[in-house]
Amino acid sequence: MPRLGVLGGGIAGLSAAHQLLLDGADEVVVLEASAQLGGKLAATEHQGRLIDTGPDGFLSRREETFTLITELGLEGQLRDVGAAGASVLARGALRDLPGGLAMDIPTDLAALRRSHTVSTYGWMRAAADRWLPAKARESDDLDVGALVRRRLGTVVAETLVDPMVGGIHAGRIDGLSARAAFPQLIDAAAAGGSLMAALRPKGAPAPTAGATKPGRQGMFASLEGSLSSLPAALVASLEARGAKLRTNAKATGLRQSDGHWVVELETGHEELDGIVLATSAGVAGALLAGVAPQASAGLGAITYASVGVLTFAYPAEAVQLPSHGTGILVPSPSSYPGIDDPLLTTAVTFLSRKWPHLAT
Repeated sequence: MPRLGVLGGGIAGLSAAHQLLLDGADEVVVLEASAQLGGKLAATEHQGRLIDTGPDGFLSRREETFTLITELGLEGQLRDVGAAGASVLARGALRDLPGGLAMDIPTDLAALRRSHTVSTYGWMRAAADRWLPAKARESDDLDVGALVRRRLGTVVAETLVDPMVGGIHAGRIDGLSARAAFPQLIDAAAAGGSLMAALRPKGAPAPTAGATKPGRQGMFASLEGSLSSLPAALVASLEARGAKLRTNAKATGLRQSDGHWVVELETGHEELDGIVLATSAGVAGALLAGVAPQASAGLGAITYASVGVLTFAYPAEAVQLPSHGTGILVPSPSSYPGIDDPLLTTAVTFLSRKWPHLAT
């Protein structure tokens, strides 16, 4: 009877264990180094509401998430974003994001100019996109920053694309693989001609199946019980199907013995017929050092961004928010009139406006 193991009990590891059981695995063991399963998808009670301490939503274009939610019976908890639009801190003031954004890239020069988010020079540099020839190297794996800067200029890259695309991926567009994180962008650039025209929507999109269902109305969706409901439901489902879930089980080594994998733990070991590594790249690289040195070196070279989330609660009459939109993007670096120190935040989200179930 094959005994399969998953190293890492975050959302990736729990989802992997779930899929292994769906695929017919007889026995699955999940080993998590910390005392809690779920990884970054966690929540805490704040001012009488359950607030996510990590991401507060997921990309609604990723069908895999809806499949998992359906398999776990959580469809009734799906919630849509409750407001449209956002602001960006640009040229010393809060300004509405320009219309015509496609995958966070400007595609409408007139809308970009009307938004006043970029200077005249920045707008003219973006307008040059229509005459710039495509380069053969744009079919290779450039980073998002290099590609956008070459086509649309540094002003657009730093004012609009970096806080949006970089913010979604918790980093900067410089060093972010276009092929891995934004394949539509590099494919559009390689097609030749204007990048903005290539990304511009061609007519009204055909309605997709289930487009009017909860969770399908915008770019992001969430769960009423916070995203921590997802790993909690996975844990309950895995336990009900006989999976073995171990916390405080830190792996310190990995080796092969007589056709099996042996995972060395701080307290004992687990012998498995197959394993899934669902840890951070650095941890996976260290574990593979003795059995797959080339993969270990590649994983060890991957860098991570550090992210902090602060949540505040205010009486409605104590704050004056923009009249619409779900939040504010803050390009780096940015300044604001009356504030001498650099602004350290990358974005501000109005949670009770973004997720109406938090406003009640």
